[in-house]
Amino acid sequence: MRGNREKPGIPTGVIGGLISLGLYFLVGSHIEKESIGSFLPAARERLGVLRGGFHHAEHDIVILASFYHSSSFVDHDEFSRFTSSLIDRSDGGVHYLWAEASGESTSRSDESRRSPGGESEDGNGSGYVVRYVAPEIGNESVIGTDLGARPESLARLEELRDSGKSGIVEWNLVEKEGADRYLFTVCSPVYSGGEAKHSTGERRVSLGGFVCGRHDLAALVGSVVDPLDPEGVDFILRRQSPTMADGVVFVHRSHLAGAGSPDRWFQDPRSVEFEEKFEVFDEEWSFLARRNPNSLSGQWQKWAVLFSSLCLMIVFHLFFIARRNEKDKKDRYITYQDVINDIYRISFAQRSLEERLEKALKTLLRIPWIFNQSKGAIFLADEGSRSLRLVAHQSLDPALLELCRTVPYGHCLCGQAALARELCFAAEVDDRHHIRFETMKPHGHYSLPMTSGDELLGVLTLYLDAGHLENEEEKSLLLGIANTLSAMVKRHLNDENIKKINEDLENTVSRRTDELKQSLVALKRIQQSLIQSETMAALGGLVAGVAHEINTPVGNAYTAATFLEEERRKIAQSFHQGQMRRSELAGFLDSLEELSRVFVSNLGRAAELVRSFKLVVVDQSSHEWRSIRVKAYVDDILISMRPKIKKSGHVIVRDCPDELEIFSHPGALSQILVNLIDNSFTHGFDDGKEGHIGIRIREESGHIHILYEDDGKGMTEDVARRIFEPFFTTSRGAGGSGLGMHIVFNRVVQTLGGEIRCGSTPGHGATFEIRFPIREKGSEV
Repeated sequence: MRGNREKPGIPTGVIGGLISLGLYFLVGSHIEKESIGSFLPAARERLGVLRGGFHHAEHDIVILASFYHSSSFVDHDEFSRFTSSLIDRSDGGVHYLWAEASGESTSRSDESRRSPGGESEDGNGSGYVVRYVAPEIGNESVIGTDLGARPESLARLEELRDSGKSGIVEWNLVEKEGADRYLFTVCSPVYSGGEAKHSTGERRVSLGGFVCGRHDLAALVGSVVDPLDPEGVDFILRRQSPTMADGVVFVHRSHLAGAGSPDRWFQDPRSVEFEEKFEVFDEEWSFLARRNPNSLSGQWQKWAVLFSSLCLMIVFHLFFIARRNEKDKKDRYITYQDVINDIYRISFAQRSLEERLEKALKTLLRIPWIFNQSKGAIFLADEGSRSLRLVAHQSLDPALLELCRTVPYGHCLCGQAALARELCFAAEVDDRHHIRFETMKPHGHYSLPMTSGDELLGVLTLYLDAGHLENEEEKSLLLGIANTLSAMVKRHLNDENIKKINEDLENTVSRRTDELKQSLVALKRIQQSLIQSETMAALGGLVAGVAHEINTPVGNAYTAATFLEEERRKIAQSFHQGQMRRSELAGFLDSLEELSRVFVSNLGRAAELVRSFKLVVVDQSSHEWRSIRVKAYVDDILISMRPKIKKSGHVIVRDCPDELEIFSHPGALSQILVNLIDNSFTHGFDDGKEGHIGIRIREESGHIHILYEDDGKGMTEDVARRIFEPFFTTSRGAGGSGLGMHIVFNRVVQTLGGEIRCGSTPGHGATFEIRFPIREKGSEV
């Protein structure tokens, strides 16, 4: 009987075992089928998310490069502010930096360096020196480093410079959190002018530097892939690299894989169930994936077989919830990225500040799960009146527009955010809402101050549904957007200040220019008056000398005439008395002959002086051009100066062809020679020392060449350089006006259209070379 009672237990046990075994295999088979069916979509999903993460990192570099293209000057503070939001939202981002194309290569390493052209250098060539790093804290040692110090990095930078693309420049293997991890640096070239460069030559010439971002590969991959687990999908990333044995830069195992170091499964081609190549950062990558055979081992214990169906439902329920949450999170992330990128583009649009703020506000209110009411406003700060001025709004009630036209600091939520310089949140209309009206609907607020350092620029206020819960993710996003709007407003204010300064400067320059023009006109009048006075003074000296010189022959002629009159009276008396003898008549005739020679000689000499003086004076006071025989005219000039030459004791020798005749301005030629001779007499010779002056005149290739030399005491280099300047003289105390040589320069250059050069050394006299063209008769300058 006992055996009979035990027999039913056996089939029951067998049946139970069979049922359990059937359930085990049924559930296992079902899960295996699900695993096989979901593996490829999951692998492709991971590949898509991974590529999206890489493209977002690459897009950040493009945004940073666009920031440099859009601004003629970027300083350290503006760079840090601009990159702060990139760092906050960058998955795996370590830091961003600006490497400028520098004339001097500096590096903290002892590695060999090369110039961008490829030649070795010892520190005097050009490099790519890091100037800005964000965040700066923790990365201080990077500033000043030559990014192209290593040959392989430099070669990669040159490829990016010539192609205009962004790409990976460096890979670094570091130990982080107890494991080896790769850090890679992505760089993008920035060219001067912000315009597209169509050739390699243009890119090399206009390169300004590189914007770079350093990323932790494990953190970047983990941030986008880990939220997708558990899926039981293992994968690796491989890239072609001569410095890496197998090119593997990352190995990922699903969270269900358990502890332990990853095996070398990827070395067995049969273990790879999914493989696809893709290109990012200007490089080709391989994505290899397989199902993790251990990912389900912890879920299939024998004690859970009886509850497999329930567990299966629970697992699927949780799986679909996780997938839905992940999709929602990914959608929100993409929307955040799109909004931030759109606001960046709007901030650099060529529109008024109010229009850009209005468009940025509309873009921000596109986020539906935060701003269901699609209402908001932007205020600008007025520090003078300590109030906020409404400049942009969206869907605000007309009554509210009038009440919020101007909001004092500390008044309502917007004024409190401005006063405290901190974000203010309200889930509903509370006691802090000072501005109210009868038809106001329940709502909440985010009010964010827009600041630049310690300066308040404005306030961004956004409407929320009543009862909205404060969210750190939202606050981080909105603070980044507020910083972007602050940069837009600050740049606009700086541009306005620069514009005002330029206008003030232009007005000042215009006013000063008018004053200088008036002063120049007055100065030219004074200068012409002084030149005229100098000319008249020279003529006056010439008159005095000639008058003194004429006195001698005229006095001799007068004495001879007096003597002749006495002799005539005597011979006349003898004649009238009839007592004139032949000898007396002969004596009178002899005296008459001698006195006639005296008359002719002295009066001829006086006539020659008068003629020369008249010729020179008339020519110097006339502006007429005429034909002159150069040698005869020079002789007339020297004759008119004979009294001064004779008194000085100096010797003047002229050398000029007899037949040389030109059509010129005789007065200019006279003033040139007279002032040169006066300058030598006054400044060139020491008192009591006889000097020599040579004047050589020749015709050369259609030009008249005059070489004037004296053997006086000469001039220093500084005096010779300034000798033609108006009012420059070395004998101011002795009555020098400083206009004589300036008149010479004006006559040569302006009147005759020629050129003059002065050469002199102390103790060796002075030389003046004058050259002016021979003009056709009837032509004038």
